[in-house]
Amino acid sequence: MSKAAKGALALLLGLGVQPGLAQTNGAEGERPDTFVLNVGGFFINSIDASASARRANGVLGTSIDLERDLDAEERVGVPWLQGYYRFTPHQRIDFSYYRLERDGKRTLVNRPIRFGNQTFKVNRSVKTTFKNEVWKLAYTWSFYHVPRVELGLTAGVHVTRYEMKLRTTGGAVSQREEVTAPLPVLGLRMDYAINRDWHILFSNESMYVDLGGDLQGSLNDYRLAVEWRPFQHVHLGLGTNRLYLHANVENKDWVGQLDNSYRGFLGYVGMRF
Repeated sequence: MSKAAKGALALLLGLGVQPGLAQTNGAEGERPDTFVLNVGGFFINSIDASASARRANGVLGTSIDLERDLDAEERVGVPWLQGYYRFTPHQRIDFSYYRLERDGKRTLVNRPIRFGNQTFKVNRSVKTTFKNEVWKLAYTWSFYHVPRVELGLTAGVHVTRYEMKLRTTGGAVSQREEVTAPLPVLGLRMDYAINRDWHILFSNESMYVDLGGDLQGSLNDYRLAVEWRPFQHVHLGLGTNRLYLHANVENKDWVGQLDNSYRGFLGYVGMRF
């Protein structure tokens, strides 16, 4: 369990909420929400990404820092979707989706770049496009669920698709590589009601996987948010999200490495039924 997850658990123990009350996640006597859908934006203000890629029988690729070497955007806002479906008071399915796309352009000065089967030479202007799609699906078991607190363990899959394209101005030299990695994750979720209108939500998902030589990687995805629920079926939320991913891929066709981390703020409106 990560340090963030341990901290959330310690916070819950300090709340002094006693078990044995009605199993709700709002005021006493209310039924738990069956379906929740949040729609908003993910405003990323810090990104650090590096990658290398080559064909399995090709020349060793260059490790590329997207921000330093290719001047990729470091601040971007994207649509964000998240929610869950609860089929019993203690069980639910969580889901989320977002997609990043960043562009950059820089004239290579210090060194050439080898990416895939192509070499981008010094003094050439190189444009880059970096796309990252994330789908998350998880089963959550709420092992502690009382009027003011819901605490659950989660297990699911974090599907990440990366696509990176480099091309010279005019398109004389171009190379595109992509990889999709379904990564299993385990984590902790919390919903704590300060009062009827204000809730604190926390989630932390982590993994480490080693599938022989094909895929080796680690991931940590942390989210903390505050929700204002002045209406029965509508709420507003503001939070922060941080993700770190490291992956090595090696198979008969492709060899590559990726390090990607970013953090930013979430703003959203939600519906509960």
